[in-house]
Amino acid sequence: MPRLRIPKRTQNKTKSRLQHYNVGAPFERMALGILGHFPVTSNGSRYVIVLMDCFTKCPEAIPIPVQRVSPVAEEFVWKWDFTL
Repeated sequence: MPRLRIPKRTQNKTKSRLQHYNVGAPFERMALGILGHFPVTSNGSRYVIVLMDCFTKCPEAIPIPVQRVSPVAEEFVWKWDFTL
C-alpha cells in the first residue's frame, strides 16, 4: 500500500489568550447567528435567526424566509423592540 504524504507545517501559529468581557446590563451586548438552509416550513421560512442577550443568556429563535439584511434587521427590531 502506498503511504499517504503528510504536509509539513510551514509556520507555528500562536494563539492569543481569551479575554474577559464584562457585561453590566441587559442588551449591552447581543450575539446573533443565522442557521439554515432547512426544509421550507408551512409559512415559507427556511432559515432561523438565533439572538442571545449576553447578560441574561436569554436565547431567541426567529424563523425567516430568506437570508438577507432587511428581513434580519426587521425581525431584530420587531422582536427586541429596538430602533435603528
